[in-house]
Amino acid sequence: MEYRFRNGKELVNLCNENKKNMGQIMLLREMEISRRSRDDILREMKEKLEIMKAGAEKGLESRIRSVGGLIGGQARKLDAWNNLGKSISGTGMNKAVSRALSVMEVNASMGHIVAAPTAGSCGILPGVLISVGERLGSTEDQEIEGLFAAAAIGLIVTQNATVSGAEGGCQAET
Repeated sequence: MEYRFRNGKELVNLCNENKKNMGQIMLLREMEISRRSRDDILREMKEKLEIMKAGAEKGLESRIRSVGGLIGGQARKLDAWNNLGKSISGTGMNKAVSRALSVMEVNASMGHIVAAPTAGSCGILPGVLISVGERLGSTEDQEIEGLFAAAAIGLIVTQNATVSGAEGGCQAET
């Protein structure tokens, strides 16, 4: 079976034909293209998730400063405000944003991050995935499947547009 798609319609058709979700189709595609085992690919994605989780928490637990000193501490400040329960946008949204900021601060301080899809946008996916997963009580396997689903959407974007900030501006990265 060939698990190739160029747009959302083709991806949804593959999902329906195979009775699998987007994350599962993307995993099969990766196995097909890389010729690697399911276990190897899942192990690698688990490592990426662990890096994302560490980055999402590091800026909330300690004061991180960027190399140039311009960035740092915003994640902790937002998280502290969020913990007061006075957020206009809700604690769930603010938790996702504070985690995204935390990963951004780790990146700016030359820490270990996962470019998802770029270093400039490295905090968005972990911030959302971890916070939504926490809220829904998702398992680690479900979060990993979510990363594969995000990869499928990212693949569609890169095949049809760009994720390059230099080419499409900062919003292309996000």
